[in-house]
Amino acid sequence: MPESKFIDDLKLHIEQLTKKSFFKNNFSNAIFYSLFNYGKCFRSKLLFRVARDRGIKPDQNLLNLAAFLEIHHCYTLIHDDLPCMDDDDIRRGKPTSHKKFNESIAVLAGDSLMQFSYSTLSKLEFKRSIITQIEQAAYWATGAKGLLLGQYLDLNEKKLSIEQIWRIHELKTARLIQLPFIWTAAINDELNFKNLKINLRIGSLLGILFQILDDLEECSEKDITSLKHEQEINLFQQKFVKETLNKLNQLIERVKQNFSQEKFPISYPMIESYISSKVNQRIEQKIKKEEISEALKLLKTF
Repeated sequence: MPESKFIDDLKLHIEQLTKKSFFKNNFSNAIFYSLFNYGKCFRSKLLFRVARDRGIKPDQNLLNLAAFLEIHHCYTLIHDDLPCMDDDDIRRGKPTSHKKFNESIAVLAGDSLMQFSYSTLSKLEFKRSIITQIEQAAYWATGAKGLLLGQYLDLNEKKLSIEQIWRIHELKTARLIQLPFIWTAAINDELNFKNLKINLRIGSLLGILFQILDDLEECSEKDITSLKHEQEINLFQQKFVKETLNKLNQLIERVKQNFSQEKFPISYPMIESYISSKVNQRIEQKIKKEEISEALKLLKTF
């Protein structure tokens, strides 16, 4: 099955799931406003490709896992955009949920999608031990030891070192990217302690690398000097830029060591293409600062 067909099937699957889970009313309209405003579906594409690398067929189980990733990610974006968090007005080319409706509706829409995402895991048809591993990984990645902790640290801790910001990105961004690697290992009944560490490491490295790309993209799309939160969290603020460049070099080498084309022949080209397209088309043309140019040179070595 081509990747594009899987994503089309995924969107149809999510639409069918919503018909059984929500009433037709103004509240569900607010939920669907964000849910059906799809982005690149990167996490689902990564799951599809890692599964293929590991000999797993794109069946109904994989669709349910991909649905979890898309729905849960959507909830985090709604909450991320709220005035009490990042306070953003635009998401994927449209007014954010709290701007389109209001803040209370946006909070509840996000809450609904968080709950809805977990319902997809109840539809899995693996043996009980595999389902348990998949569920435990999802709870760990998205809960108070994962994504929510990252949000807390982002909003309530002073960013005094690059290590603190790195940790926030690992929790907020990398956790959902780790899940495709952990889940596919679990499906193949290969999630022993050694493999768990390996898969966690791969997902963490990729997640941080992608956050660095997002930070670069933020610099290319708007002047972050006027945005207090971006000034605190963006790794390319002047305070941490030299350390970031040093760490970026190390990070790329570690990604290459752990996520090679030999081990992931189907997934690797997607990552390579994603990095290349962001660097060449969306960042390099707009940024001329010396430190940014150095970062782009490092990314081009991937």
